[in-house]
Amino acid sequence: MWRSWAPGGAVSPRPVSWLDPDKVRRVTVVGSSKMAVYNDMIEERLRIFDRGVERQRPELPLHEQPLSYRYGDIVSPHIPLAEPLAIEDTHFVDCIYTGGVPDEDGWDGLSVVAVLEAIDESLRAGQAVKVGADFSRLKPSQITPVGAL
Repeated sequence: MWRSWAPGGAVSPRPVSWLDPDKVRRVTVVGSSKMAVYNDMIEERLRIFDRGVERQRPELPLHEQPLSYRYGDIVSPHIPLAEPLAIEDTHFVDCIYTGGVPDEDGWDGLSVVAVLEAIDESLRAGQAVKVGADFSRLKPSQITPVGAL
């Protein structure tokens, strides 16, 4: 189980295991007036629920307030089905031919490696560590697009 904390005290528990035979690709985000559920394994991948709890008497302490449950519509906007890796690969090949910069380039990859190394160091040390990568001194080389050759 992995947990993350967001500003304002929100907690996000996330079960994570590559060994788990039940691959779940579902994320639920609960807001103050609506809830969104994204599930990458079904055709109707995004569902937005207009549901919530409303306080009847906000002047009372939270534990004494009568609550009313609100059940509204469910909206499912269409999200075209596409394989994420195929989209990324197509974009990368287009960048090779046009000389464009990929959305996720080598610098992003280097940043990910720096974070993973910091996680390993933090686990070994038993405390939080600062991500120590400094990329400011590195400059990308000049690249000639394949289409320009």
